[in-house]
Amino acid sequence: MIFQDYVHYHLKAWENIWLGNAEQEPDHERISKAASLSGADPVIRRLPREYDTVLGCRFQDGHELSVGEWQKVALARSFLREARIIVLDEPTSSLDPLAEAAEIGRGAREVGLEAGDGARLGVAGGGDERVGRLAGGADEGAGPAL
Repeated sequence: MIFQDYVHYHLKAWENIWLGNAEQEPDHERISKAASLSGADPVIRRLPREYDTVLGCRFQDGHELSVGEWQKVALARSFLREARIIVLDEPTSSLDPLAEAAEIGRGAREVGLEAGDGARLGVAGGGDERVGRLAGGADEGAGPAL
């Protein structure tokens, strides 16, 4: 679940993403892949120390991100977990609508959320929430949110 008011961890970029699945040892290849899927990788690669840059300005040498950049980091945390269900409460509300659809769709496909094995992706926002279901790669329709 990614809430609209997600957490900003004032830690290194890789640690921020790793917290999405902290039960496992840090795997920098998987962290980088999750960042790529969410669109955070190019943002992080532009930072002074890339994945070793502390995010946020609470600490010396920290680097503050824009709201949209923080959202990409939060989305990367969810992709790292490789969850069967991801619920997004306007996680990309600071991105323009086309970028939002592209980021979520691309990342969801990469982690298998459109596969026919029961994976689910839910997005809530703007009072127009609907729940969609994919099965066997086919859209089984949508209805109002619960």
